[in-house]
Amino acid sequence: MNLNLWWLVALAAMALIASYQDVRQRKIPNGVVTIIALLGVFFVFFYGRYTQLYLPIVVLVVGALLFKFNIMAAGDSKLLASFSLMISPHYFLLTVCLILIAGGTLAITQWILSRVTGNAQWVTKGVPYGLPICLGSLLGIAASL
Repeated sequence: MNLNLWWLVALAAMALIASYQDVRQRKIPNGVVTIIALLGVFFVFFYGRYTQLYLPIVVLVVGALLFKFNIMAAGDSKLLASFSLMISPHYFLLTVCLILIAGGTLAITQWILSRVTGNAQWVTKGVPYGLPICLGSLLGIAASL
């Protein structure tokens, strides 16, 4: 393994923790988001990709608007903003499309499960969007390397 890519192991571990916590409790821990953001800042300065510093600002502004209209949770926008530090602007739209497709698939799956099992909790608890955000972001980061 290339020693310059050690941070990917920590990033994958944080993505797993964020996904697990969001699925179980519908909450993404701020500590995990902070570690991802610190890894992102390390990435930007280590690889000299300073143009990627504006993406988190855009994500947070759009996320705040979506939160205001009750479309997206605040933790989800913070998580995506942290990951966006490591996603090339060329791959960011593709990453967002992957996240939307994965999130839509998850929502449809939850709806089907609620119909099949007769358990309305599958849909009343909401969609744990942290899982699609982590999956899509990790793929976007891999494409950006």
